Amino acid sequence: MCASRTHAATIPPSLPLAQAAELLRTATAVLRVENAAGRPLGELYASDLVAACARQLPPDTPVGLLLEEDSCTALERLTAGQRRLLAGIAAGTGSLGELAGAVAALAEHSLPEARAALFALRDGQLAPLAAPTLTAAEIAALASAGSPCALAATTGRAADAPWPSPADLRSDPEQHRCHAWPVLDDEGRNQGVLALLLPCAPAGEADEVGGTLLATLSSALLGLLQLGLSQLDTRRTLEASQRQLRALVDAIPDLIFFKDAEGIYRGCNSAFSRVAGRPAEEIIGSDDAALFGAETARGYRSHDRSTMQGRHVVVEEQCVCDAAGQAVAYETIKAPVVDADGRVLGIVGVARDVQYRREAETQLRLAASVFANSHDGILIVDKDGTVRDVNRAFTTLTGFEAAAVLGKPAQPLMLPVGDPAEYAEMIAAVQTTGAWQGELSARHRNGEACLRQISVSAVRNPQGEPTHYVTVFSDVTALKESQQRLEQLAHYDPLTRLPNRTLLHSRLDRLLASARAEGSMAVVGYLDLDGFKPINDKHGHHVGDRLLVQIADRLAAAVRDGDTVARLGGDEFILLLTGLASAEDVEQLLARILRAVAEPVHVGELTLHVSASLGATIFPDDDSPPDILLRHADQAMYRAKQLGRSTYHLFDAAQDQLAQANQALYKRIAAALEEQELCLHYQPKVGLRDGRVVGVEALIRWQHPVEGLLGPAHFLPTSEGTELSEAIDRWVVESALAQMAAWQVQGLEMAVSVNVSARTLQQPELPDWLGECLARHPQLAASGLTLEVLESAALADIGIVSANIARCAAHGVGFALDDFGTGYSSLTYLRRLPAKVLKIDRSFVAGMLGNPEDLAIVEGVLGLAGAFDRSVIAEGVETPAQGRALLALGCDTVQGFGIARPMPAAAVPAWVAGFALGPEWRPGWRGTTAAEAELRR
Repeated sequence: MCASRTHAATIPPSLPLAQAAELLRTATAVLRVENAAGRPLGELYASDLVAACARQLPPDTPVGLLLEEDSCTALERLTAGQRRLLAGIAAGTGSLGELAGAVAALAEHSLPEARAALFALRDGQLAPLAAPTLTAAEIAALASAGSPCALAATTGRAADAPWPSPADLRSDPEQHRCHAWPVLDDEGRNQGVLALLLPCAPAGEADEVGGTLLATLSSALLGLLQLGLSQLDTRRTLEASQRQLRALVDAIPDLIFFKDAEGIYRGCNSAFSRVAGRPAEEIIGSDDAALFGAETARGYRSHDRSTMQGRHVVVEEQCVCDAAGQAVAYETIKAPVVDADGRVLGIVGVARDVQYRREAETQLRLAASVFANSHDGILIVDKDGTVRDVNRAFTTLTGFEAAAVLGKPAQPLMLPVGDPAEYAEMIAAVQTTGAWQGELSARHRNGEACLRQISVSAVRNPQGEPTHYVTVFSDVTALKESQQRLEQLAHYDPLTRLPNRTLLHSRLDRLLASARAEGSMAVVGYLDLDGFKPINDKHGHHVGDRLLVQIADRLAAAVRDGDTVARLGGDEFILLLTGLASAEDVEQLLARILRAVAEPVHVGELTLHVSASLGATIFPDDDSPPDILLRHADQAMYRAKQLGRSTYHLFDAAQDQLAQANQALYKRIAAALEEQELCLHYQPKVGLRDGRVVGVEALIRWQHPVEGLLGPAHFLPTSEGTELSEAIDRWVVESALAQMAAWQVQGLEMAVSVNVSARTLQQPELPDWLGECLARHPQLAASGLTLEVLESAALADIGIVSANIARCAAHGVGFALDDFGTGYSSLTYLRRLPAKVLKIDRSFVAGMLGNPEDLAIVEGVLGLAGAFDRSVIAEGVETPAQGRALLALGCDTVQGFGIARPMPAAAVPAWVAGFALGPEWRPGWRGTTAAEAELRR
């Protein structure tokens, strides 16, 4: 600066540097700077402006700042820092905090005596962003209510006020001053506060240059802040937009990708990433060869070049192998990306999975084919009941052509007949539930009645509202007729037209349920014709069938309405009778049925006669399940046959219980035989003349696990005449032979007699089987085994029995007639039976000393034995008196409790070794009774 000269122009200190330069160029050589009060501040020359330009001061710099070197230096620092900060703002980097820190640092760098702070205004409160040289206490004080910062934040205008020294709060409060300016954004909204703490000018001195510098500095700083805030807001908006765009692109299920002109991926969405099987970070920078293989990449690259060269959108279908190796069809849309100068930068592509579309198209074609070719009629109507479509089968089944029905109401076309309520029920069900299935009677257009199987379903929109109804129907008239014929065949006997076994069970269930509910009587009858088989065999099946038809008609006529007559097969019928009040009513009805059957039957010129055996059981007296009731009626029918036929018999529950008990015992006996619970005890036979043991009789016992040792009377009657009795006999014979062999090993030769049943005695294979048993014990003499048979059993079939006895005797086995005298056999029978031993029944022995008739029988048996050269054994000898009497009559071999009770096999050897016949068994014993004496005379 130079000393004052004349011819100067006066300017204010706020005049911009550019205007001052123009004045120096055109008007004057010197500029005198004065304040508003006219006080001179200094002069400026052209050299001063050249120096300012050299310092790169902005053109709008107030000229007053050129008057002081410190101001120029501060302005120079501000300008340099401003350029750097503007460059950073333009680059779009940095956060709000970084911007605030840079502005605060620039303020303190431009004015070293100043300390700066920046606050953000958040929800009406000041939050510190940057304060490089202030303490926490100072920052809190500046942000407190009533401070210049708070005032600037509240009013939106600049504020300043004296401020205590941060170094010494007791110092003069006028030493510093706080200047605060609101920081406004582009729309004038207050975003925060800029605060500068500056030393105060000395008292009485006006620092106009300093004020100008402060104004310039604050304006520059606020401008930087506003620009930075705008840039941050723009960047945030852009980033939010990018995030939204990214989210939108990632949300699209189609594959979206970007490639540059060299085929390098520059971007993709999540769907593309999933198909490629790699994260987007790996995809970006890769090419198709790296992602999908070289061969696939060549095809993609060729398509890309065509798109970029043609500069138009290309649509094509491509097959892509996803990360799992599955080939999926995609429809790909590619478009070139062109910059403002028309250069092709690459392509953008969208690929859509059309696999589902293809499948849907296939399904649609299939559905259309099914609709067109279905043999069922299909009718589609809208929600108002107007026909929208029909198929060919509809025309066939109804007689209406499609062109004649489209757009017409549907109901008249179906021509419903029968009960209108059924059709109304269908409509109501469809409207309520959206579906209905069933059968309706209808009529063809030609007037023929038919039965239709119909299914109606509602078609709904996404809101669940019905938009259409689909009716599928078929003509089931012929099917129903076939079903009725099958029903007849399945439930009725084809010969008699009576219910068969299947329908019988159904009706029996209903009958019992009704009787149980009403507390009434029901009768189940089982009828079997007597004499039908001979007629059928003699005259042929055609005659037998005609006879059965007439009998069936008579049975149906003999019962009442509500009763059932069913045919089981052959000549067996079942009667289900109801509405009877008493057993007397039942018997009267059964008698009437038998009389109806017994009437002569005329078949052509033949007059045939049959009768029937009828068994019945009465519910609820017999409250058994249905199958058991039929069985009980069957049992009663067999009892009627046993009673002489042409009669009826009512089932007796007590007899049935006894039969069931016998059946249970039968099974238990069979199990006992299987589980080796049966055993043999042996009773010795002794000669009275010499006291010698001549043999033993094997007597069967049951070692019951609960009841103990049981005699034969407890179980043999139950098995008599059955296969089980034969099995027991065989076991007894085999066990006796085994025991004889065991005794022989012990040195005891003992003859054994065993009892066999009538059934065993009549079996043709008995002799051969007995021979096999003896062959298994070759060390035994066959004569040591005697088979005892009851006299009554031997006489049952004298021819077969005598032949079997003779064949068995040929093996060396002996035979004895047990209980002789009880069967009243004739002398001829006795002569024909080759049994060598007669056994006097114990009943005669017991009474012979007191009953002349028993004595006469004993004498008679002994006489017959002598006449036919038979040996005699007396059973049941319990006293020496009986033994002496028998000896006196000529019977010298006896067995009974008087000699020994039956004993286990293990006890026999010791008993035999220790046995001695006492003198009381000898004639002349002093205890001889009068009866014995009479016998001697």
